[in-house]
Amino acid sequence: MDIGQKVKKIFTSAAQWIDSAVDLCIPESVVNFAEEDSGYKFSSNDR
Repeated sequence: MDIGQKVKKIFTSAAQWIDSAVDLCIPESVVNFAEEDSGYKFSSNDR
């Protein structure tokens, strides 16, 4: 497994964890902060 795959796997895991956390009612502001801080979109509001 190369570095790119490892990073992608980590981001996928983080996205899934945060998505689960949102389902458990973690404040939206926390998720928004995480997204802005990393530049990675975690939320799946477009489902």
